[in-house]
Amino acid sequence: MIGVAAALTTALLWALTSMLVKLEARRLGVLAINTYRATIGAAALLVVFLAFRDPAVLLTVPADRYVAMVISVLLGMVGGATLNFLSIVRIGLGRAFPISGAFPLGTLLMAALLFDEQLGWSEVAGALVTLAGVVLVAMPAKAALTPLDRRNNLVGVALAVGAAVLWALSSIGTKIGMEGVDLLTATAIRLLAAALMLWVLLIQIEGWPPKQPLWRLPTPSLISIIVAGLLGPALSTYLWMFGIQEMGAARTDVVAATGPIFAVVLAAVILREPLGWRVPVGAVLSAIGIMLVVARIGST
Repeated sequence: MIGVAAALTTALLWALTSMLVKLEARRLGVLAINTYRATIGAAALLVVFLAFRDPAVLLTVPADRYVAMVISVLLGMVGGATLNFLSIVRIGLGRAFPISGAFPLGTLLMAALLFDEQLGWSEVAGALVTLAGVVLVAMPAKAALTPLDRRNNLVGVALAVGAAVLWALSSIGTKIGMEGVDLLTATAIRLLAAALMLWVLLIQIEGWPPKQPLWRLPTPSLISIIVAGLLGPALSTYLWMFGIQEMGAARTDVVAATGPIFAVVLAAVILREPLGWRVPVGAVLSAIGIMLVVARIGST
């Protein structure tokens, strides 16, 4: 059950991070935000890694594990996260997050085919019910809708779908890369690789120094980025990988798929987005879905 708790906490942290990104996107570009939060997260994890592990352990990790983890980072933390943030900026937190949050269905299918994770009917049913609840929660009431440019809406939805696909592939790559590797070591490798790749991409696009350097940000923005970095890439990545280690990629992602519920609540309270009748109904469906998944986990 500790794996379930880790996955639920991960979902909450993902929602908090997305909210902070939406708030800061008014002042910073999405790529810069993703780069800075990954850098802060990597720095924090590096301190923890050096305090509890011998750096020489990095030399013992097989080359194929490095390749798998780097590919999973490129797909998830670089590609998936950036597409998700771009989608949030275009169509809003309440609509983008449920679409990108559908990635557990892809993970579920790929994990069953590639790893034979012994997924039963309860987990499949739980995944579908959970995601149905998530989508229902995040669907805005008609009265709350504002006119959206059709092209802008289409691009935003496509970005969210792309994020879901990349996150599903990243989950599978993470499972492969973590085999036989210490959890803290694997997390450190992933975050350092993510920060490095994002900096290369940011410099290629904006040049050096970036248009809005981290060290010149206003204090409120800097605090938000630091919090997003510590909660997102650092803590949530560790907990997500812990969940994968404890109960597999598919089950972890299904439980973590409740993130949009947290996101919608935060959007209503902090971002002042209105909530309709769909919220309690969707929350109940999601809770039932989680119970189906957890029941199966508890019996194995």
